[in-house]
Parts: sequence; C-alpha cells; structure tokens
Amino acid sequence: MPDLQRAIDQAPGPVQRKNLIDEQRIAEAAYIHFKSAANQSRFIMARNALQSASSDGAQRARLIAEMKAMVRDEIELARRLFALTRADSRIGYEASNNYYYYPLDLVEKVINGHDLLTALEGLSDKPAACRPAEPPGEIVFENDYLKYVLGTDGRNLHFIDKRSGKDYGMPSPADLWRASKSVARK
Repeated sequence: MPDLQRAIDQAPGPVQRKNLIDEQRIAEAAYIHFKSAANQSRFIMARNALQSASSDGAQRARLIAEMKAMVRDEIELARRLFALTRADSRIGYEASNNYYYYPLDLVEKVINGHDLLTALEGLSDKPAACRPAEPPGEIVFENDYLKYVLGTDGRNLHFIDKRSGKDYGMPSPADLWRASKSVARK
C-alpha cells in the first residue's frame, strides 16, 4: 500500500486526504481478511501434516514452529483489525450475509490465539502428542466452563456444563421435527 500512502501524502486538500485515509483503512482490512484466510489454510495444512508425520523429530518441530508462526501472525492481524474497526464502523459489516467483525470478537480471537500458542507449546516432536483427544472427525469447542461437540454430520452431540457435568444435549433438527410432529398429534 505504499502507493496509497504516497497519494495521502500528496493529497491536495483535507477532504481528499480524509477520503484517501478512509480508503487505506478499507484496503488494509481487506488485506487482513485475505491474509487471515491464507494463515488459517496454512495452519490446517501444517496441523494435518503433523498428525500424519512420521516419528521424524525435526519434521515435527518444523511443523509445530510453522503453526506457532501462523497463530502469532493471526494475533497481530486481529489486533490491527480491531484498531481499524474502532476507527471506521463500516469495516467488518457485509450486508448481503449480514456478517460483522465485532471488536470484541477480535479481542476473543487474540485471547484464543494465546491459548492455542500455549497448547502448541505442549506439543513435542513425539507423534503421541498429536493424537486427538476426541474420536476422529468430531469437532470440539471447549473452555473452562463448557464443552460443545459436533458430529461429522454437523449434528449437535453434546453441550456439557463442566461445572455440573450436565449434558444439555442440543437436539438435532431431525429430533426437533420428530418432537413437533408428536406434539401436533396430541
């Protein structure tokens, strides 16, 4: 974006300068969005390679280092995007999908990034450290308070309150359909 910066520096007046600064923010936000997508793709490729890596400690260490670098970059990008969303409310709103980047979502991304770095620090160059804790294919979201598990088919399998241990077992759409049919018959 050096050309845009030069244009800002050479703007003939304050209105043009403000407009160019606005455009620069939008361009940077777009860059961050695409860079983040690339980082996430690279992270997934490295993670998958790590899961199937041989017992070659050097290869595993390289993959772990690559994953850490992607997470650190994501943290920095989230911080930059946070500043942009605070400066320009248009950034992060996409009308056709009704999608937003809320500033607090970006704060959460930074916190999650640090948590992921801590988890990556726990990995070693030994293959056993990379075995998934859950059966392959399940997607697990977990923090200190809850555990949410999705099946490979997208069904909600578990929604567990970790304090009480209660599984609220969110029903699938098919379960809701069957329940509504039985209520309708009564």
